Amino acid sequence: MTIEVTVIIPSFNRYPLNELTLQALERQNFDMSKLEVILVDDASTDKTYRLTSFQAAYSFRYFRNSVNRGLAYTRNVGIRHAQGRVLIFLDAEMLVGPDYVAQHYRHHLDADNKIVVGMYKRKVYSNLFPDFVESQWKELRKLERGSNAVKQLLERRLEMARDKTPLEQIVKAKKKRIPLIRRNDLAYASRLERLSVPGRYSDFVLDQFGQDLSGIRLAWLSCLGSNHSATTRIVRQIGGYCEDFVEWGEEDLEFAYRMHQAGAVYVLDQDLIRYHQEHPPAAAKLTGGRGNWVLFQKKHPVLEVCIRSLILLKMKDYRWMNDVVVEHDQFVERFPIQFQTFKASLIRMLQAIPMLKLHKQPVTALLTACGIVLDPVLSAQLEAELQLLRRLHFFPLHIELYELLSGL
Repeated sequence: MTIEVTVIIPSFNRYPLNELTLQALERQNFDMSKLEVILVDDASTDKTYRLTSFQAAYSFRYFRNSVNRGLAYTRNVGIRHAQGRVLIFLDAEMLVGPDYVAQHYRHHLDADNKIVVGMYKRKVYSNLFPDFVESQWKELRKLERGSNAVKQLLERRLEMARDKTPLEQIVKAKKKRIPLIRRNDLAYASRLERLSVPGRYSDFVLDQFGQDLSGIRLAWLSCLGSNHSATTRIVRQIGGYCEDFVEWGEEDLEFAYRMHQAGAVYVLDQDLIRYHQEHPPAAAKLTGGRGNWVLFQKKHPVLEVCIRSLILLKMKDYRWMNDVVVEHDQFVERFPIQFQTFKASLIRMLQAIPMLKLHKQPVTALLTACGIVLDPVLSAQLEAELQLLRRLHFFPLHIELYELLSGL
């Protein structure tokens, strides 16, 4: 039977969460003879190697990097070996419902240039880890207070009656991981729900853009690595993920932007709900991946990419950002040669924001930070172009963006 769908799972030190992910995929309402799952182990130092002998109803293949190479390289290993016409990218600690694969697949039956993204992500506590952070213990305490079933489950798993001793104190004293969800629990959505809390999705991008992404210039911002699908043809056409991204972060959005540039159409499916199995935060993620942010903007020094820097200033009005990008298209079309200094100044100020963040410097005096003030000729040209734009009353969002950035 021909493989139609390949699920690609990059994994680094996620055992046994990744085993639960593989087990959840066995419960799909999809022809197992047409499904393959590729798990690529990015040189894990935990017990992920045990999955080399994992037996599943679908075709399962395990690959291992000889050294740790990062998500981009690791996903590309899966892309190179994939046999399916449709690729689903899933993180190693995700649990999905029985219709997950079929829902992704159906979108690709009538076109091969779609990128399908899911909307909602919930956080599920499948295990208790001694090194959870305070925010995670807080969510667990809330789950326990709100449900007798959760309280009873904790008592069974901890092998003790729950008294007033803080949950985290008990788990830390045991000095080991405590499993809460087991393989047979995956068949019951209620058992996942009772241990889950709402999670953020796409930094509220989809919440602002709504269900219909057609015509949204920044729709590619919805495409995060943990839950999207595309045809093998278009993924290989753009060369997969950029392997210059080694540390955590941004490799998925850089991939999404190049897919957008290649003509991909983004489609949102609200039924593609997945559960992220909570684990202690990785140190690399806590540092924020600012280096990759700088790298992304260096590779693509365009307003559509660089305007995301406003997020680092806690500005998350994606609708406004999208309107600026749409206006920019009109600006470039009407004045393809003129106002080059003004256009470039916007890019340079936006690029300066993650660079300053990377070096832990305050985000102020951006015209100075990006070198414009230090060049008298450049400064004079910028002022002349700015005054002309104001007199013409053209492109007000660009003026608004300039005043915002130059006033920091």
